[in-house]
Parts: sequence; C-alpha cells; structure tokens
Amino acid sequence: GSIYGVPHHYKSVLQIVPMIGAATSQLSHDLYDQKLPSIGTTTSQFASRADLEAELTTLNETVQQALATKDHAAASTSRDEIYELELLRIEYPTILELDTQIAQNQKEMTAAIKRKDFVNAGKISDVIDALEQQKKTEEDKTQELGGTETPAEHVPEGAALTSRIELEDEIQKLTSRVQTAVMEKDFKRATDVQNKISKLELLKVALPTMPDIGEENDDTTSEVQKVGGGNSISPLAEATTSYIMKPPPESIDAETGQDLRTKLIEKVGCPVGEYFPAWATSYATGHRKGIDAQGCGPGMHINSEIINIAIQNGFGVPMTGMVFATGDWKAYMARLDNEICEMLGKECAKVLVVLQSNALFISYPCLDEIEAALDNRMKVILIRCDDVLLSKKKWWPLPNNQKNDIERSIAFMQKRKRVIGFLASQNTIPPPGETILTSSSAPGVFLDALDTALKEKGVVITSVQRK
Repeated sequence: GSIYGVPHHYKSVLQIVPMIGAATSQLSHDLYDQKLPSIGTTTSQFASRADLEAELTTLNETVQQALATKDHAAASTSRDEIYELELLRIEYPTILELDTQIAQNQKEMTAAIKRKDFVNAGKISDVIDALEQQKKTEEDKTQELGGTETPAEHVPEGAALTSRIELEDEIQKLTSRVQTAVMEKDFKRATDVQNKISKLELLKVALPTMPDIGEENDDTTSEVQKVGGGNSISPLAEATTSYIMKPPPESIDAETGQDLRTKLIEKVGCPVGEYFPAWATSYATGHRKGIDAQGCGPGMHINSEIINIAIQNGFGVPMTGMVFATGDWKAYMARLDNEICEMLGKECAKVLVVLQSNALFISYPCLDEIEAALDNRMKVILIRCDDVLLSKKKWWPLPNNQKNDIERSIAFMQKRKRVIGFLASQNTIPPPGETILTSSSAPGVFLDALDTALKEKGVVITSVQRK
C-alpha cells in the first residue's frame, strides 16, 4: 500500500500479487480494496448478489404496501432493513462488476506477458479463474431466481461516448442522481441509476486514459476528444488532461506548513472572518508522528494541491480549515450551516469536497463536517487519497469518553451509521485502484464534477482560466 496514495514502483500488479494465496477461490477483501469480495464469505446471510437484490425488492414492495395502508411504523422498519442491506452491496459484486474486474485483470496479465513477467502473469491468471467462477455462480443464481442481467457486450449505455473524459463526466452526473435519490430514500431509483453507472464503468477498458494509451501507442493526443459535439473541448478537462499532482514530501516541517496556509489565506481576497465561499473541503491532516511538525501532515499538502488546481481554473478558495490561522473550527462549521448563514445574511457553502483517506476515517471533526453537509443538503464530491482504505468497521470507532453514556453512544452510532451509509453509496474520484495523486485524468474529472455540482446548486463559475 502507500500513504495518501504515494505509489510504490510497481503499483498495478505487484500490489495485488503478494495477496493471492494458494487457494484462489478465497479472495481477500483487500485484494481490490473492497471491489472483489468472495461471494458468501463476508456474511452467511446471502449466497449471492442475486439473493440480496431479491430481498431488497421484497422489502421495497413491503414499504409500498405499508405506505398504501398508512402503516408508517412498518414502512419505517422495512426502510431500516433496506438501509442495512444496501450497505451489503459492496460485499457482493454484480455480474457486470465481475466482468469489469475480469477485463481489468486480463489487461494486466497481457501487460505482464509483454514484460515477460510470467510468474505474475500466472498469478493474475489464477485471479481471473476465480472471478470467472464467481461470475458463473452469480449467473446460475440469477437464472434460478428468474432474473436477468444485461451482459457487458450488449450494454447500450454510453454507446455515443467517444472519449474517457466524456465517460467520466457521465458517470459523475449519474453519481449525483444516486446521491439525491438516497437522500430522498428513493432506493429503487438509486438502484436503477447505480446499475447504469455499473454498465458505464465497463466502458473504461474501451476508453482508456492517456497513460493507458501511452503503453500501446506513442500518439496520446487521441485521449482529448470532442465533448458535447463540434470541436469544443471542456476547458476544465483540457486544462488537466495529463496533470499529475505532486505527492506529499517525506516530511512537512512547521515552516512548510505555515507557508501552505499563508498562500491560501492570501488568495482569499478579504478578511477570512468575512469570507463565505460556495464550496468547502473536508480533510484530515494525517500527522505522521516523529516525521511531521505538530499540526502538519500529508493531508494538508493534498488539500492545498486540490485547492490550487481549482483556483487556477477559475474557482475561488473554498472554506477549509487551512484558511483559519488559529484553527477556528467553529467558524468553519458555521459556513456549512444554512440557518446560521441565513441569520448572518450570507450564503451557505453548497458543495463539500471530501478527501477520503484513512486519516479522515478516524477524525471525528471530519465525521461532523460530513454530517453537516448532509443536514444542509450540500452536494458532496469524494476524492480518493489512499489506494487501500480501512475496513468500514474501523471507521470512526465509538469514543472512549462516550462508552459509559448510553444516550450519547446511541446518538454517535446513529450519526456514524448515517454518514458511512452515505459514503458507501457514492463513487470516488478516481475509482478504486488509483488515487488523486496517481490518476492523470482525475483532476480534470474533479473540476468538471465541482463545476456541475455548483451549477446544480445555482452557482455559476463565470471565469474559467486555462493553463
């Protein structure tokens, strides 16, 4: 693995190979960062994704029947069950998801063969065999239950897309729709849209990124293709087509940390206390004991990188903890609160960009920030900063000072459950397998997602600067 997405030299294959045991039918959840769990090994409740979806369908019908008879208590109970089962989807890959993983592994196996790395090619082949077996199990179960699932080669979605940029943009638009549907508890609509996203994910193999093209063809300019017809190119995507963010330094001293903060504060353009921007970031510093100065860490570096690329492309400085020299967290939180901002005669932040890292998942202030975003119906964009994330069971453990207080413990766990459920339902930029530091297309995808989210909230960025 790596710290905040800083890769080792042989990222794609060598990260995976050591984790493959002799018994390939039992795949570790860490193998693909929760993308390729072994069916039925995480929980004995369901034998396959088809069984899980069948149960969800039954529960949704139960909710509709309860609502029709105005039995709101029964509807609420069934919705709670649906909520719990929705979280299990990540543990049971669909046939489409398995097809995606098989295609990705076949590509890596081909690359290994070209390098004459036959040992790793053989191990990747074992992984493919295990995935094929999972797929067969899922297909058999789907047929047994009378369901159908469109095979990858007949997927109509995305047929008109001509570039990876267009594909990523469409996926982000659909992701926003899933988020809205989940917040409205319209799980059927969320499921339908998520299925469309899964189908579009399959097209990534057919529409490679520039680095992918570069492996096979020196002419990498074909990645930047028309967006929206004509000869126009999305200025945000064009500005960052092959942009690679700088990884965090090996250590961050106090002077470097203060310099990062000062440069952001200088770009605000007014006293920080009077600043109420349209977007915000939530990140964890990720302080490395004995390496970084107090209050410093790789998280603040990545946060600065993301903010700087946004500023370069016409977006203002977001609300972020780094602009408060004194670390005034309450002032930060006020910018996320509609009621407070309305009383002050100010506009509340509309979009929260969450820098997903292992440090964030143990930061209680970050938990509160994400909950505030949900409470205030903000758009949320997830940026993947670590390539391998902690198991969800380890996210935000119950604080020791609350364990003896039942009421506080229950309140905390309900908040935690809500936030984790939301995060689990969202896609990240970039998807698992890469990070914002390793994916050349991710910065452009992020800027497009930010632009779209702000526009959906009625905020229009009128000045887009090109590099």
